[in-house]
Amino acid sequence: MNKLKIINANYGAIHQYINIKTKLLSCNADIYFNRQCIHKRVIPTYAQSTMPEISPAARSTKQKTQILRIKEEIKFLHRKKQHLNEKLYHQHFLLANS
Repeated sequence: MNKLKIINANYGAIHQYINIKTKLLSCNADIYFNRQCIHKRVIPTYAQSTMPEISPAARSTKQKTQILRIKEEIKFLHRKKQHLNEKLYHQHFLLANS
């Protein structure tokens, strides 16, 4: 009967791994949410602008700026996801070696 024991476990590193993983999952959920907003043509509150809709041109410009804001948020979240994946990769090997 073999029992696995964690010898000299670095619990701080384990919690850091869990925190990074949680942030990564949250980032994935945010990317999904923003993609669904574009697909369903819904504007979240963070992307709403306060431009007055006086003319049809102003209304069109307002809609385009809101969509652009969501697309820029998706790009930012993908960069953040890439960074978190790299951190998670390094943290995984740190824990595997200890």
